[in-house]
Amino acid sequence: MHVRRSGEAVSRDARFGYAGALLITAALALMALQLGCGASARQTALKGAYATVAAAQAGFVAWDDLHQQGIVESATSLEDGTEKLKRYRASREPVLHALIAAYALLGAASMDTGVSLPAVLQAVDAVQKAIARVRGGP
Repeated sequence: MHVRRSGEAVSRDARFGYAGALLITAALALMALQLGCGASARQTALKGAYATVAAAQAGFVAWDDLHQQGIVESATSLEDGTEKLKRYRASREPVLHALIAAYALLGAASMDTGVSLPAVLQAVDAVQKAIARVRGGP
């Protein structure tokens, strides 16, 4: 259980509103990638980009869960834990936005909407950099 600002307990499922949206977006992007007939170099690159983003997301979600548990366990009071979680969740917003943007670009690029492959690769790079910043890396 986690606690919202209002003090009400929130189930684990309610915490993953963003994660659920990301999973739906990821599934749609994968479906769009699968619809292509022959595997062109572009489709192959897009599939690789998708796999990279999906792996980064999975790793981040696992780390995020443990990190939030650690914050809760180290809290000295309800108010302390609530404030620390609030600050941490604000700091991870760029990761969530980068993931959403990457999946949206992947989906659009897979449907030949004029989205360039370099734009997709920049979005993938943005995801990896955002995750590294939140986790304390370079």
